[in-house]
Formats: sequence, C-alpha cells, structure tokens
Amino acid sequence: MKPIAQTLALHMAMSGAVLAADVIPQAQVPNWVSQQAIPTDFTRKDRADGVVYLLVDEQENLRNDQEASYYRYAKKAVSPAGVERISQITIDFDPHYQSVALHELYVLRGGERIDLMPTMEVKRLQREEDLERLLYSGEESFHIIANDVQVDDIVIYSFTVAGRNPVFGEEVDSYLSVGWGVPVISTHARVLFDNDDALVVKRLGDNAHGELTHHSHETHQEYVFKDDRRRYRYYEEDQPSWYDPYPYIYASSYHNWGDVVQWALPYYQPSQKGTRYKTKLAELKAVRGKTTQIAQAINFVQDEIRYFGMENGIGSHAPRQPEQILRQGYGDCKDKTLLLVSLLQGLGIEAYPALVSTTFSDKMDEQEPGHAIFNHVIAYFEYEGKPYWVDPTNYLQSTDIDTLFQANYGFGLIIRDDEQSLTAMDSTRRNAINVNTDLVVQAEDGGQMTVTTVYEGRSAERLRRRFANNGIEQISEDYEEYYQEYYEELYARDELEFEDDRAANVVTVVERYQIDEIWEPGDEELVLSVYGELIDGYLVAPKRVKRDSPYWVGGPVELNQAINLTMPMPWPYNKEQVEITNNQMDYRFQISPVEPTLLEKVRKEYNAFELMYHLTLKERSVSVSDFPTYHQSVEEANENWSYVFSYAGSIEEMEDEMRSVENKKTSK
Repeated sequence: MKPIAQTLALHMAMSGAVLAADVIPQAQVPNWVSQQAIPTDFTRKDRADGVVYLLVDEQENLRNDQEASYYRYAKKAVSPAGVERISQITIDFDPHYQSVALHELYVLRGGERIDLMPTMEVKRLQREEDLERLLYSGEESFHIIANDVQVDDIVIYSFTVAGRNPVFGEEVDSYLSVGWGVPVISTHARVLFDNDDALVVKRLGDNAHGELTHHSHETHQEYVFKDDRRRYRYYEEDQPSWYDPYPYIYASSYHNWGDVVQWALPYYQPSQKGTRYKTKLAELKAVRGKTTQIAQAINFVQDEIRYFGMENGIGSHAPRQPEQILRQGYGDCKDKTLLLVSLLQGLGIEAYPALVSTTFSDKMDEQEPGHAIFNHVIAYFEYEGKPYWVDPTNYLQSTDIDTLFQANYGFGLIIRDDEQSLTAMDSTRRNAINVNTDLVVQAEDGGQMTVTTVYEGRSAERLRRRFANNGIEQISEDYEEYYQEYYEELYARDELEFEDDRAANVVTVVERYQIDEIWEPGDEELVLSVYGELIDGYLVAPKRVKRDSPYWVGGPVELNQAINLTMPMPWPYNKEQVEITNNQMDYRFQISPVEPTLLEKVRKEYNAFELMYHLTLKERSVSVSDFPTYHQSVEEANENWSYVFSYAGSIEEMEDEMRSVENKKTSK
C-alpha cells in the first residue's frame, strides 16, 4: 500500500526505462461514476507545499466481476513550487492485468477552462523501485507533464485503472484511503458491488470525521464517504509500522480467516515432483538423524537458493513449483517457502506455508480478514510436539533447530485444510548481547581496553550475516569508529577476533584498543568517564513526553555489560545502585569494588571496580498511556549509563602520587 501523502501528491521520483508506447489511452468518464463538484472556498491555511488540494475523489466499481477504480483530483497552485508539483502526474498500473484511460486534464484560470490534453507530454516508464530489495514487479507508470500551468491555476484531471489480478479470482479485498497528511477541502469515496456478492464494507481507522452512508439499489449496493476540510496529523517519529489511524473504507468478500485459507490453498500445494527435487530429497534422507535432516533442509533453502522475486502479475501472490526453483536457483519468499515445505513433507515432517505480515505483526489479530494485509510467507512445521516458524528468506541461521532463532511476526495464518484462525507465534526466543569490558587506566600512558562481546540467538545471526557480507578489515574499522564516539584518542591495537559457534548460535567478538589521553580536563580537575556504551544505544526516547501514537522500541532484547576497571592507584568511590522496573523495561546499574582487601575497606579506597549494566526491553512498542512512564525511566537510566571519576590535579601530580603510593608499598 502506497504512502498516503505520495498518493495524493502524485509526484514521485522516476526510475527505470522509457517504454516504446508513450501514448496514454483516452476515454470518456464511465457512466457508473458519480460526478462531484469542485469546491472553491478555502483559506491560506489549507495549503501544503504551495498546493491547495480542493478535491480527492476515488470510486471503485466491483460489479459484474470487473474491477475498475476511478480517480479525480483538483489542485490549485499558490506558488511556483506548487506549479511544479501539480503539473506532473504519475499513474501506476500493472500491465499484466490492468489498463489505464485518461478522461480529462484541464486548468481553470480566471473562470476559463483550458484543455491541456492536446499539449501534454507523456512518458511510459517501467518502475522497479524494489530492485534493491531483489524484487521485480513489472509495474509501469504513465508520467504526464502538463504544459502552461501558472500560479493560481486549478488543475483538474481524472483517470480510470481497470482490471483485477487473476490470482485473486473472484475474491475482493480493497482499501480506499479517505484521510490525508495534507489539507484536503473535499474528500469523496464510493464503492459499488452487485447484490449477489454480499461484500463486507466497513470504515477503519479514524471514525471521528466524515460520514459513510449505505444505499441499497435493485441490482447493487453503494457505499459513499464524504468529508470536508479535514486534515489528519498523525505522524510522530518512531511510530510502529502497524500504527495507521488514517481512515479507510474496507470492502471484502472474506468473512473470516478460514475464507483466506481457502483462497490460498490451491496455490500452496507442496509438490514431490521433479528430478532435481527427488535428488535433493534423497541427499537429505541419507543424512543420519531426523533433526539433522530438518536443519540441513532449512540451511539449504536459506543459504543455497538465492533470494530474488519475480512478482509480476499472478506471481505477486502465487508461488512457483519446487522443481522450477531448484532448476533456476532462486526464488522469493513464496517460492522458497513452498520448496522448504515440500522437502520437509518429503522427510515425513508435518509442514505448511504460513502467511504473515511484517507490517502489522503483533497487531495482526486486530485486522480484518483478507489477503491484502499479508506481505510475506514463511514455513511452519511441527516436530516432536514443538511448533517451529522458519523464514526461508533468512540465511546463515543456526545449524541446529533447537538454537535456531525462529521467525516471530506476531501471528501467522497457516495454510492447511480446516484452518480457521490466526496462530500466535512464540515470542520467548533468545535475543541477547553480553559485553565484558576490561579497562586498565593509567596516568600519562592513557588506558588499554579489551572488549569481549557474546551475541546469542537473533543477535548472533545478524552479526554472522554482517561478517559474511563484509571483510573483517571493514568491520574492524567500523568498530573502531564506534568507540571513538566515546574516546576520541582510541585506536585498535590488534585486528578483532571473530569466533562463530553456529550450532549453538553464539558469536563471540574480541577487540583490543589503546586509548591515549583517557583523562580529560574538567573545570578544576581531571575527569575519567567510563561508558556503558551497549546500553546507551538502546536508551532512546524523543524529547517530547506527550505522544498521540505508540512508540517503537524494537524489543524484546536483553543486554548485559560488565566493565572491569583497574585504576592507576587506590581510589575513593561512593556506592551507587539503580534499579528501574516497569512493564516496558528492566534496568539495573551498580558499581562495586572487586575483591577488596581489608586495608582497602578500612581506607575506603580501591584499585579495581566492577560496573554492571543490565537492560531488558520487554516489548516491541510502548503504548500512548505507558509512554510517560517509559520516557521517565529512560531519563533516569541515562543519568547512570556513564560513570565519572575525578582527580583534583594534573597528570604530573597523579604520576607523583602513584610513585609515592608505590614507594610506600616497597618500604613496607
């Protein structure tokens, strides 16, 4: 689903090749369309980026098993920037099953109507915006440039996009946007369908504005939405992907999740056919141990079948057969999932494809049933009484199914006979980072720091992929630059060490650094700052406490950092311990001396300290009601993620004091 503001502006960056037929078909407005008046009453506050959006009219005709969407826009330019915006129009479509017809393009200038169609410039472009994500859609665009548009002109244009993807058959699952991130003086939306279709029609999202009315006719049903002079201001930084309060008109032939399963079943039938498939299955069966067979099937599909999606036409939602995927050596999520499920079933494992949403994830159970909200497919299987969820588009995961970090998209719709509901995924999988930092501080010679980091579960798999895709020299440089944010005079003493226990799904990295001039000048003293940098990266919240939308934090994750600090001489310290616990996070910090001697306890000065940090983010996002508590907790924790030691003197005086302490020890 395209971002709403982009759909309105229709001013997008173009990419791809210009196609041969740069002529857009033209036709009269269809007779099923309800024509709307263009409002003229507006104020200066109604503008956005030099444009006043007077009318947004979107009508959908679902009658007679046809699908045609009519769009009409009226925009006024109130500045040169506005002229640039409204004089360029983009119409997207899939040529495999859709056609486009332009009905009108004209300006109103001083009460006069001027037809722009005879002088317009048209380019037919193939747009592949997702190629960087290895997805080929085959979609195209007509890009229209309207000539002779001036400030204060009102540009009006309308067009129809007709056709339905054959992969959906007679099923309908449609969302009409009726709320915008820019001011719109008049919004009109309309849905038509035959009485025999018995579609479910609802308004979703914001229900406070506008009106949806239902009109029953002899042959068909009609739903009409109207809203005047509304602007929806819902964007805040770091909103969860599932948060979408804009109003929509939802029309669907699905009445429950079981209906969606019945639509998908014919496309997701595992296949045991083909020479390549049978050869691969025989290789897997020759491996000793059922658990190992399963793991090798997963690793094969993930690591040896490369990811690339040919998602044009029916391929947008229907997978290709396993034999074809094995022959070509690549596939998208649907293809790789069906291949993995077929191999697992060939091994005698109960396995099925599962539809998931990377957008709605944990909130999937709050959505209306339909195919449109799913954007990903993974594999589900059961073994020895345990459920497993595997994303075949991942790679370099564990080689043991018991330590493999399982996909967690909140809910999945398992494609198997008689399935009637979503299935919740297990969210207890291990995802942890444990850091042990040894920091030896000197006076004039600065300090030496050794960092040993152990990544477990999901964190291990992410780092494993990073090392596979980048040279160790580059990663070493990246790590060095990361720590230089905390210690400017830091540099690596040795190349980092990387150890991967893939079966246990644990990755260990060891780094060694020299820090020159670790003591920084304060107002009247020298200052040594010790940082819990692992925690620092996760203790983030916007400055504004009041929010109108949930806040994304990216949990669950567990972080632990122990800093073993050796000082150049005995040092005083004040005992400090902080603990913060609530529904969103657990945070703990404490500093204590390491194995203090009796003399150190008496003098209350110590040579070695241990700083312990722990942070658990419990949820993926924080609700509006919980956000003030979370924000306060982050503020409190941020007061402790760094610890400061101070010395009232110069480096030379510190060196002298260190020699004095050493002489006293020698004399005794």
